[in-house]
Amino acid sequence: MLYSCPECGYSLRDLPPAHTCPECGLKYDAECLMAHLRIPPTFWIGLSAYVLGGVWLMQQGSFLPMPNRVVALLYKLGWLSFYGYMGYRLARTTLGKYQRGTMAAVLPDYLFLFPDEGDGLRISWKKISRAAANRGTKTVAIFLRDTRTIRNISGVFRTADECERFAGAINRRIQLAADAS
Repeated sequence: MLYSCPECGYSLRDLPPAHTCPECGLKYDAECLMAHLRIPPTFWIGLSAYVLGGVWLMQQGSFLPMPNRVVALLYKLGWLSFYGYMGYRLARTTLGKYQRGTMAAVLPDYLFLFPDEGDGLRISWKKISRAAANRGTKTVAIFLRDTRTIRNISGVFRTADECERFAGAINRRIQLAADAS
């Protein structure tokens, strides 16, 4: 079930399970699935570095004598920014790259992929021969008919079960498109 439109982001929570988006006109039904990258752990580690650095700096006096409170506050805010940024950079280099905006959706007419940069990619069900889930890497491989290539969907699945469910939904849509033609 979709909670927001993959095309425009409009909230679909109070609408019927089979409808069109009132904002952009996208058709969807109860079988639609969407997987998107959640807020990565690097964000939370960076935020906690800001908070912990701020608590520590506010409890400490300044290391140098300051002429007034404004200069002391600016001094502490500078160190707070430094600690937060360093926490974020450390988390980003150790936990991997944050792929902002990556999303995939199984829709009635096509598979919609929205990469980190650029416009969304719409792949018709007739162009896909099958989908397979890799539980180890939490990716779904899409096998394209015309070009005989494989396109991987990665970075959007939290669990191996979610990955399997998504690949199963793609294969069901491929079968429905084959039965309809």
